[in-house]
Amino acid sequence: MVPTKLQLSNFTSYGQDVPTLDFKKIHLAAISGVNGAGKSSLLDAITWCIWGTSRLGDSADQLIRLGQKEMWVQFSFELDNHIFTIKRSRVLKGAGSTTLDFTGSTSSPQAHNLTEGTIKATQQKIIDALHLTYETFTNSAFLRQGHADEFTTKGAMDRKRILADILGLSHFDELEEKAKEKIKEIQSKLSQKEERSEKKKEAEGTIAKVETEIKSLEEKLKLLQKERETLKIASEQRKKLEQNFLQNKKELEEILNTGKSRKEKIDLLKNNLEKLKGAETELSQLKELQGEKEKMDEVKNKKLETEKNLSEVLGTINLKKQRQHQIQEEIEKLNNQIKQSTKAGAKCPTCGQEIGKLEKDHVKKELSTQIDILEKELAKIDFSAEEKTS
Repeated sequence: MVPTKLQLSNFTSYGQDVPTLDFKKIHLAAISGVNGAGKSSLLDAITWCIWGTSRLGDSADQLIRLGQKEMWVQFSFELDNHIFTIKRSRVLKGAGSTTLDFTGSTSSPQAHNLTEGTIKATQQKIIDALHLTYETFTNSAFLRQGHADEFTTKGAMDRKRILADILGLSHFDELEEKAKEKIKEIQSKLSQKEERSEKKKEAEGTIAKVETEIKSLEEKLKLLQKERETLKIASEQRKKLEQNFLQNKKELEEILNTGKSRKEKIDLLKNNLEKLKGAETELSQLKELQGEKEKMDEVKNKKLETEKNLSEVLGTINLKKQRQHQIQEEIEKLNNQIKQSTKAGAKCPTCGQEIGKLEKDHVKKELSTQIDILEKELAKIDFSAEEKTS
Protein backbone atom coordinates (compact mmCIF):
# COMPACT_ATOMS: atom_id res chain seq x y z
CA MET A 1 0.00 0.00 0.00
CA VAL A 2 1.40 3.38 -1.08
CA PRO A 3 -0.51 6.45 0.26
CA THR A 4 -1.41 9.00 -2.44
CA LYS A 5 -3.86 11.46 -0.88
CA LEU A 6 -5.47 12.32 2.49
CA GLN A 7 -8.47 14.62 2.99
CA LEU A 8 -10.29 15.27 6.27
CA SER A 9 -12.92 17.51 7.83
CA ASN A 10 -13.65 18.21 11.53
CA PHE A 11 -11.30 15.40 12.57
CA THR A 12 -9.87 16.05 16.09
CA SER A 13 -8.12 19.44 15.97
CA TYR A 14 -8.61 19.86 12.20
CA GLY A 15 -11.61 21.91 11.13
CA GLN A 16 -13.20 22.37 7.71
CA ASP A 17 -11.54 23.30 4.39
CA VAL A 18 -8.33 21.56 5.43
CA PRO A 19 -5.82 21.46 2.53
CA THR A 20 -5.42 18.07 0.87
CA LEU A 21 -2.28 16.17 1.86
CA ASP A 22 -0.72 14.88 -1.39
CA PHE A 23 1.73 12.02 -0.74
CA LYS A 24 2.76 11.62 -4.38
CA LYS A 25 5.22 14.53 -4.08
CA ILE A 26 6.70 13.20 -0.83
CA HIS A 27 9.44 10.55 -0.78
CA LEU A 28 10.63 10.97 2.81
CA ALA A 29 9.00 13.21 5.43
CA ALA A 30 9.21 14.08 9.10
CA ILE A 31 6.25 15.62 10.93
CA SER A 32 7.16 18.10 13.65
CA GLY A 33 5.29 20.56 15.85
CA VAL A 34 4.30 21.41 19.38
CA ASN A 35 2.16 19.09 21.47
CA GLY A 36 -1.48 19.12 20.36
CA ALA A 37 -0.66 20.50 16.92
CA GLY A 38 -2.23 17.41 15.28
CA LYS A 39 0.81 15.37 14.24
CA SER A 40 -0.54 12.04 15.48
CA SER A 41 -4.03 12.98 14.31
CA LEU A 42 -2.91 12.56 10.70
CA LEU A 43 -1.97 8.93 11.37
CA ASP A 44 -5.14 8.45 13.44
CA ALA A 45 -7.13 9.78 10.48
CA ILE A 46 -5.55 7.15 8.22
CA THR A 47 -6.17 4.24 10.61
CA TRP A 48 -9.70 5.38 11.43
CA CYS A 49 -10.54 5.80 7.75
CA ILE A 50 -9.19 2.33 6.83
CA TRP A 51 -10.07 0.22 9.90
CA GLY A 52 -12.49 2.39 11.90
CA THR A 53 -10.19 2.57 14.93
CA SER A 54 -7.41 4.81 16.28
CA ARG A 55 -5.25 5.33 19.37
CA LEU A 56 -8.45 6.19 21.27
CA GLY A 57 -10.05 2.86 20.35
CA ASP A 58 -13.23 2.25 18.39
CA SER A 59 -15.13 5.28 19.75
CA ALA A 60 -15.40 7.60 16.75
CA ASP A 61 -17.41 10.26 18.61
CA GLN A 62 -14.27 11.32 20.54
CA LEU A 63 -12.54 12.08 17.23
CA ILE A 64 -15.08 14.71 16.11
CA ARG A 65 -13.85 18.27 16.46
CA LEU A 66 -15.22 19.98 19.56
CA GLY A 67 -18.47 21.82 18.81
CA GLN A 68 -19.12 19.96 15.51
CA LYS A 69 -21.75 17.32 14.72
CA GLU A 70 -20.07 15.40 11.91
CA MET A 71 -16.69 14.53 10.47
CA TRP A 72 -15.24 12.58 7.54
CA VAL A 73 -11.89 11.31 6.30
CA GLN A 74 -11.04 10.30 2.73
CA PHE A 75 -7.86 8.33 2.07
CA SER A 76 -6.49 7.23 -1.32
CA PHE A 77 -3.68 4.74 -1.90
CA GLU A 78 -2.06 2.74 -4.68
CA LEU A 79 -1.96 -1.06 -4.58
CA ASP A 80 -0.94 -3.40 -7.43
CA ASN A 81 -1.23 -0.59 -10.01
CA HIS A 82 -4.76 0.21 -8.83
CA ILE A 83 -5.92 3.37 -7.08
CA PHE A 84 -8.30 2.76 -4.17
CA THR A 85 -10.23 5.39 -2.19
CA ILE A 86 -11.86 4.94 1.21
CA LYS A 87 -14.20 7.50 2.73
CA ARG A 88 -15.54 7.10 6.26
CA SER A 89 -17.85 9.62 7.94
CA ARG A 90 -19.53 9.96 11.33
CA VAL A 91 -22.64 12.02 12.28
CA LEU A 92 -23.72 12.68 15.89
CA LYS A 93 -27.36 13.36 14.99
CA GLY A 94 -29.72 11.17 17.02
CA ALA A 95 -28.07 7.90 18.02
CA GLY A 96 -25.24 8.63 15.61
CA SER A 97 -24.49 6.99 12.27
CA THR A 98 -21.41 5.95 10.32
CA THR A 99 -21.00 5.50 6.56
CA LEU A 100 -18.19 3.73 4.71
CA ASP A 101 -17.53 3.95 0.94
CA PHE A 102 -14.91 1.99 -0.99
CA THR A 103 -14.02 2.60 -4.66
CA GLY A 104 -11.24 1.44 -6.96
CA SER A 105 -9.95 2.24 -10.45
CA THR A 106 -7.14 1.32 -12.85
CA SER A 107 -5.51 3.74 -15.24
CA SER A 108 -8.90 5.00 -16.44
CA PRO A 109 -10.55 7.84 -14.49
CA GLN A 110 -13.77 5.81 -14.17
CA ALA A 111 -13.99 4.45 -10.61
CA HIS A 112 -15.71 1.18 -9.70
CA ASN A 113 -17.91 1.09 -6.62
CA LEU A 114 -16.68 -1.66 -4.28
CA THR A 115 -18.99 -0.79 -1.38
CA GLU A 116 -20.97 -3.71 0.03
CA GLY A 117 -24.44 -3.68 1.58
CA THR A 118 -23.17 -3.32 5.16
CA ILE A 119 -20.25 -1.54 6.86
CA LYS A 120 -18.99 -4.88 8.20
CA ALA A 121 -18.92 -6.44 4.73
CA THR A 122 -17.24 -3.36 3.23
CA GLN A 123 -14.66 -3.34 6.04
CA GLN A 124 -13.80 -7.00 5.37
CA LYS A 125 -13.45 -6.24 1.66
CA ILE A 126 -10.92 -3.48 2.48
CA ILE A 127 -8.92 -5.83 4.75
CA ASP A 128 -8.97 -8.53 2.04
CA ALA A 129 -7.68 -6.04 -0.53
CA LEU A 130 -4.85 -4.83 1.75
CA HIS A 131 -4.11 -8.23 3.32
CA LEU A 132 -3.53 -6.13 6.44
CA THR A 133 -5.39 -5.75 9.75
CA TYR A 134 -5.13 -2.83 12.17
CA GLU A 135 -3.17 -4.97 14.63
CA THR A 136 -0.66 -6.02 11.96
CA PHE A 137 -0.31 -2.43 10.76
CA THR A 138 0.36 -1.06 14.27
CA ASN A 139 2.97 -3.76 14.89
CA SER A 140 4.86 -3.28 11.64
CA ALA A 141 4.62 -0.10 9.55
CA PHE A 142 3.12 2.11 12.30
CA LEU A 143 4.46 2.04 15.86
CA ARG A 144 2.07 4.00 18.05
CA GLN A 145 3.45 6.36 20.63
CA GLY A 146 4.08 4.46 23.87
CA HIS A 147 3.58 1.07 22.16
CA ALA A 148 6.99 0.53 20.54
CA ASP A 149 7.53 -2.72 22.48
CA GLU A 150 4.01 -4.06 21.91
CA PHE A 151 5.18 -6.69 19.43
CA THR A 152 7.95 -8.00 21.68
CA THR A 153 5.62 -8.22 24.69
CA LYS A 154 3.06 -10.34 22.85
CA GLY A 155 2.94 -14.11 23.19
CA ALA A 156 4.61 -16.47 20.73
CA MET A 157 1.34 -17.36 19.00
CA ASP A 158 0.37 -13.70 18.55
CA ARG A 159 3.85 -12.79 17.22
CA LYS A 160 3.69 -15.71 14.78
CA ARG A 161 0.24 -14.64 13.62
CA ILE A 162 1.32 -10.99 13.15
CA LEU A 163 4.45 -12.00 11.23
CA ALA A 164 2.35 -14.30 9.04
CA ASP A 165 0.02 -11.38 8.29
CA ILE A 166 2.97 -9.07 7.52
CA LEU A 167 4.53 -11.62 5.15
CA GLY A 168 1.17 -12.43 3.60
CA LEU A 169 1.40 -16.11 4.57
CA SER A 170 -2.34 -16.23 5.19
CA HIS A 171 -2.79 -15.57 1.47
CA PHE A 172 -0.90 -18.79 0.75
CA ASP A 173 -3.15 -20.62 3.22
CA GLU A 174 -6.15 -19.34 1.27
CA LEU A 175 -4.54 -20.45 -1.99
CA GLU A 176 -3.91 -23.88 -0.44
CA GLU A 177 -7.57 -24.19 0.55
CA LYS A 178 -8.66 -23.08 -2.92
CA ALA A 179 -6.27 -25.61 -4.48
CA LYS A 180 -7.71 -28.38 -2.29
CA GLU A 181 -11.23 -27.38 -3.29
CA LYS A 182 -10.19 -27.34 -6.96
CA ILE A 183 -8.63 -30.82 -6.61
CA LYS A 184 -11.86 -32.12 -5.04
CA GLU A 185 -13.84 -30.55 -7.87
CA ILE A 186 -11.55 -32.11 -10.53
CA GLN A 187 -11.69 -35.52 -8.80
CA SER A 188 -15.47 -35.28 -8.70
CA LYS A 189 -15.58 -34.42 -12.41
CA LEU A 190 -13.21 -37.30 -13.22
CA SER A 191 -15.41 -39.67 -11.23
CA GLN A 192 -18.47 -38.41 -13.07
CA LYS A 193 -16.63 -38.74 -16.38
CA GLU A 194 -15.70 -42.38 -15.63
CA GLU A 195 -19.29 -43.08 -14.63
CA ARG A 196 -20.54 -41.47 -17.85
CA SER A 197 -17.97 -43.51 -19.82
CA GLU A 198 -19.30 -46.75 -18.30
CA LYS A 199 -22.86 -45.71 -19.03
CA LYS A 200 -21.81 -44.81 -22.58
CA LYS A 201 -20.31 -48.29 -23.09
CA GLU A 202 -23.49 -49.89 -21.75
CA ALA A 203 -25.57 -47.66 -24.00
CA GLU A 204 -23.41 -48.51 -27.03
CA GLY A 205 -23.86 -52.24 -26.29
CA THR A 206 -27.60 -51.76 -25.97
CA ILE A 207 -27.68 -49.75 -29.21
CA ALA A 208 -25.77 -52.50 -31.04
CA LYS A 209 -28.29 -55.11 -29.82
CA VAL A 210 -31.20 -52.89 -30.79
CA GLU A 211 -29.70 -52.26 -34.24
CA THR A 212 -29.32 -56.04 -34.75
CA GLU A 213 -32.92 -56.57 -33.70
CA ILE A 214 -34.02 -53.75 -36.01
CA LYS A 215 -32.22 -55.34 -38.98
CA SER A 216 -33.85 -58.71 -38.20
CA LEU A 217 -37.26 -57.08 -37.90
CA GLU A 218 -36.70 -55.18 -41.15
CA GLU A 219 -35.97 -58.46 -42.96
CA LYS A 220 -39.12 -60.02 -41.47
CA LEU A 221 -41.05 -56.91 -42.45
CA LYS A 222 -39.86 -57.21 -46.06
CA LEU A 223 -40.98 -60.86 -46.17
CA LEU A 224 -44.35 -59.97 -44.68
CA GLN A 225 -44.77 -57.14 -47.18
CA LYS A 226 -44.04 -59.53 -50.05
CA GLU A 227 -46.53 -62.04 -48.64
CA ARG A 228 -49.09 -59.27 -48.25
CA GLU A 229 -48.61 -58.23 -51.90
CA THR A 230 -48.98 -61.86 -53.00
CA LEU A 231 -52.16 -62.24 -50.95
CA LYS A 232 -53.47 -58.96 -52.29
CA ILE A 233 -52.94 -60.08 -55.89
CA ALA A 234 -54.52 -63.47 -55.12
CA SER A 235 -57.49 -61.74 -53.48
CA GLU A 236 -58.00 -59.48 -56.49
CA GLN A 237 -57.81 -62.47 -58.84
CA ARG A 238 -60.33 -64.35 -56.67
CA LYS A 239 -62.72 -61.39 -56.81
CA LYS A 240 -62.40 -61.24 -60.60
CA LEU A 241 -63.04 -64.99 -60.86
CA GLU A 242 -66.10 -64.69 -58.64
CA GLN A 243 -67.40 -61.81 -60.73
CA ASN A 244 -66.78 -63.75 -63.96
CA PHE A 245 -68.48 -66.82 -62.46
CA LEU A 246 -71.55 -64.84 -61.47
CA GLN A 247 -71.68 -63.16 -64.86
CA ASN A 248 -71.31 -66.48 -66.67
CA LYS A 249 -73.95 -68.04 -64.44
CA LYS A 250 -76.33 -65.20 -65.21
CA GLU A 251 -75.69 -65.45 -68.93
CA LEU A 252 -76.15 -69.22 -68.77
CA GLU A 253 -79.50 -68.82 -67.04
CA GLU A 254 -80.55 -66.31 -69.67
CA ILE A 255 -79.43 -68.69 -72.42
CA LEU A 256 -81.30 -71.58 -70.80
CA ASN A 257 -84.43 -69.49 -70.43
CA THR A 258 -84.09 -68.31 -73.99
CA GLY A 259 -83.42 -71.88 -75.18
CA LYS A 260 -86.47 -73.16 -73.34
CA SER A 261 -88.62 -70.53 -74.91
CA ARG A 262 -87.17 -71.26 -78.29
CA LYS A 263 -87.72 -74.99 -77.82
CA GLU A 264 -91.34 -74.38 -77.09
CA LYS A 265 -91.64 -72.26 -80.20
CA ILE A 266 -89.79 -74.86 -82.27
CA ASP A 267 -92.10 -77.57 -80.98
CA LEU A 268 -95.00 -75.39 -81.88
CA LEU A 269 -93.54 -74.82 -85.31
CA LYS A 270 -93.02 -78.53 -85.74
CA ASN A 271 -96.61 -79.11 -84.86
CA ASN A 272 -97.61 -76.38 -87.22
CA LEU A 273 -95.35 -77.79 -89.90
CA GLU A 274 -97.03 -81.09 -89.50
CA LYS A 275 -100.42 -79.43 -89.80
CA LEU A 276 -99.49 -76.98 -92.49
CA LYS A 277 -98.58 -78.01 -95.85
CA GLY A 278 -96.77 -76.16 -98.33
CA ALA A 279 -93.45 -74.43 -98.56
CA GLU A 280 -94.88 -70.92 -98.33
CA THR A 281 -96.48 -71.52 -94.95
CA GLU A 282 -93.29 -73.07 -93.56
CA LEU A 283 -91.16 -70.19 -94.92
CA SER A 284 -93.51 -67.63 -93.41
CA GLN A 285 -93.24 -69.22 -90.00
CA LEU A 286 -89.45 -69.32 -90.21
CA LYS A 287 -89.30 -65.61 -91.13
CA GLU A 288 -91.57 -64.81 -88.19
CA LEU A 289 -89.30 -66.74 -85.84
CA GLN A 290 -86.25 -64.88 -87.16
CA GLY A 291 -87.97 -61.55 -86.60
CA GLU A 292 -88.80 -62.43 -83.02
CA LYS A 293 -85.20 -63.33 -82.38
CA GLU A 294 -84.01 -59.97 -83.71
CA LYS A 295 -86.57 -58.15 -81.57
CA MET A 296 -85.42 -60.11 -78.53
CA ASP A 297 -81.81 -59.09 -79.14
CA GLU A 298 -82.88 -55.46 -79.58
CA VAL A 299 -84.88 -55.55 -76.34
CA LYS A 300 -81.95 -57.08 -74.51
CA ASN A 301 -79.58 -54.32 -75.73
CA LYS A 302 -82.06 -51.60 -74.76
CA LYS A 303 -82.42 -53.15 -71.33
CA LEU A 304 -78.65 -53.08 -70.75
CA GLU A 305 -78.40 -49.47 -71.93
CA THR A 306 -81.35 -48.45 -69.73
CA GLU A 307 -79.81 -50.10 -66.65
CA LYS A 308 -76.55 -48.26 -67.30
CA ASN A 309 -78.31 -44.89 -67.69
CA LEU A 310 -80.39 -45.55 -64.60
CA SER A 311 -77.26 -46.28 -62.53
CA GLU A 312 -75.68 -43.00 -63.66
CA VAL A 313 -78.86 -41.03 -62.90
CA LEU A 314 -79.16 -42.58 -59.43
CA GLY A 315 -75.52 -41.70 -58.71
CA THR A 316 -76.10 -38.07 -59.75
CA ILE A 317 -79.28 -37.89 -57.64
CA ASN A 318 -77.45 -39.25 -54.59
CA LEU A 319 -74.65 -36.67 -54.97
CA LYS A 320 -77.17 -33.84 -55.28
CA LYS A 321 -79.12 -35.11 -52.26
CA GLN A 322 -75.93 -35.29 -50.23
CA ARG A 323 -75.00 -31.71 -51.17
CA GLN A 324 -78.60 -30.59 -50.49
CA HIS A 325 -78.49 -32.17 -47.02
CA GLN A 326 -75.04 -30.67 -46.33
CA ILE A 327 -76.20 -27.16 -47.32
CA GLN A 328 -79.32 -27.48 -45.14
CA GLU A 329 -77.17 -28.49 -42.16
CA GLU A 330 -74.81 -25.53 -42.75
CA ILE A 331 -77.80 -23.13 -43.00
CA GLU A 332 -79.24 -24.52 -39.76
CA LYS A 333 -75.82 -24.17 -38.06
CA LEU A 334 -75.50 -20.53 -39.24
CA ASN A 335 -79.06 -19.73 -38.03
CA ASN A 336 -78.13 -21.14 -34.61
CA GLN A 337 -75.01 -18.96 -34.57
CA ILE A 338 -77.17 -15.89 -35.38
CA LYS A 339 -79.49 -16.76 -32.48
CA GLN A 340 -76.53 -17.25 -30.13
CA SER A 341 -74.88 -13.97 -31.22
CA THR A 342 -78.04 -11.93 -30.43
CA LYS A 343 -78.24 -13.24 -26.88
CA ALA A 344 -76.89 -11.22 -23.94
CA GLY A 345 -73.27 -12.05 -23.14
CA ALA A 346 -72.78 -13.61 -26.57
CA LYS A 347 -69.18 -14.38 -27.55
CA CYS A 348 -67.38 -14.14 -30.85
CA PRO A 349 -67.42 -17.60 -32.57
CA THR A 350 -63.86 -16.96 -33.77
CA CYS A 351 -61.93 -15.49 -30.79
CA GLY A 352 -64.30 -16.46 -27.93
CA GLN A 353 -64.40 -12.88 -26.55
CA GLU A 354 -67.68 -11.24 -25.47
CA ILE A 355 -68.98 -8.92 -28.21
CA GLY A 356 -71.00 -5.71 -28.18
CA LYS A 357 -73.97 -4.59 -30.26
CA LEU A 358 -71.89 -3.39 -33.21
CA GLU A 359 -69.96 -6.62 -33.26
CA LYS A 360 -73.24 -8.59 -32.96
CA ASP A 361 -74.69 -6.75 -35.97
CA HIS A 362 -71.50 -7.34 -37.90
CA VAL A 363 -71.50 -11.07 -37.03
CA LYS A 364 -75.22 -11.34 -37.90
CA LYS A 365 -74.63 -9.62 -41.24
CA GLU A 366 -71.72 -11.89 -42.12
CA LEU A 367 -73.67 -15.04 -41.13
CA SER A 368 -76.76 -13.87 -43.07
CA THR A 369 -74.59 -13.30 -46.14
CA GLN A 370 -73.27 -16.86 -45.85
CA ILE A 371 -76.86 -18.17 -45.52
CA ASP A 372 -77.95 -16.27 -48.67
CA ILE A 373 -75.05 -17.78 -50.62
CA LEU A 374 -75.96 -21.30 -49.43
CA GLU A 375 -79.69 -20.80 -50.17
CA LYS A 376 -78.86 -19.67 -53.69
CA GLU A 377 -76.72 -22.75 -54.16
CA LEU A 378 -79.56 -24.88 -52.72
CA ALA A 379 -82.05 -23.34 -55.16
CA LYS A 380 -79.79 -24.24 -58.07
CA ILE A 381 -79.95 -27.95 -57.23
CA ASP A 382 -82.40 -29.37 -59.79
CA PHE A 383 -83.63 -32.97 -60.00
CA SER A 384 -85.89 -32.45 -63.03
CA ALA A 385 -83.37 -33.73 -65.57
CA GLU A 386 -82.76 -36.90 -63.59
CA GLU A 387 -86.48 -37.46 -62.99
CA LYS A 388 -87.15 -37.25 -66.71
CA THR A 389 -84.33 -39.67 -67.42
CA SER A 390 -85.47 -42.15 -64.78
